[in-house]
Amino acid sequence: MFDFKFDWQPEMDTHIEDMDVQHRQLFKIGRDMEQLLRIKCIGVTDAQLLDIILQLRDFTGYHFYEEEMLMEEIHYPKLKEHRQMHLKYANYVMNINMPKLKANPEMELKEIKDEIQDWIFSHMLHDDKEFAQAYLEYKQKEKNQAAAEAETEGKPVYVDGFGYEICSLEVSNVYLDRNQSQKGHIVVAYKENARDFNRLTALERNIYFGELSKVANTVMKLYGTKAADYVSFGMTDKNFCFHIIPRYSQTDGLGAGYFDPAGELVLDDAQMLLRIDEIKKALNK
Repeated sequence: MFDFKFDWQPEMDTHIEDMDVQHRQLFKIGRDMEQLLRIKCIGVTDAQLLDIILQLRDFTGYHFYEEEMLMEEIHYPKLKEHRQMHLKYANYVMNINMPKLKANPEMELKEIKDEIQDWIFSHMLHDDKEFAQAYLEYKQKEKNQAAAEAETEGKPVYVDGFGYEICSLEVSNVYLDRNQSQKGHIVVAYKENARDFNRLTALERNIYFGELSKVANTVMKLYGTKAADYVSFGMTDKNFCFHIIPRYSQTDGLGAGYFDPAGELVLDDAQMLLRIDEIKKALNK
């Protein structure tokens, strides 16, 4: 085994703080062994030798456990292989023969040092670095997702072709139409892939139209109107839907204001969220 100095180098960092702190601890143990070997273990005491072995046992106990917890956190695919390697190293440390070490400290300590050196090159600087890269990528994705969620927090969720999400019922999804020129304009879309309601079973139609009726009655009661238009022009490639467009006067035509671009009314995010919230609460009563 070639000569190796237990001097930590920046390129050895995994950039996972706890792992790096623990790896540096292993290097410290290695330096302690180096110091004793430089003086050929002359004058070494049993207490010094025991201290090194106990430090190694502590290290394998807490470090391997902590590392495997990080791997479980990201469902690391090579966790099983790491555990097998950890078990091999832990067993080695636990089975160090103390009487042999005390009887011939220089030879036995050199063997232990060489074994630790092998750990570093075959496991820590290879397998652990590979895991660290996967862990950091996973955490970055989490961070990006959290940032994206924070960015969209306070904004209504828009579903193309339907509108802003309000709630989900048994067989339909309820949306607030983008154009609120008729206050409470709602879209009730069938959840499953079906372009034509005539293709539904009688039971499916009954449930869907029951939900359509419930939403219409709720919206009309909420906004104080007694009539609404029901329009099914809003079919998509997969899901049919009905628009419920409240009427607020006897002179309102079919979907008054909806077909006139000049009469379009688009609320800002805060106003849209308030309207979504009041409709959702009314539906849940």
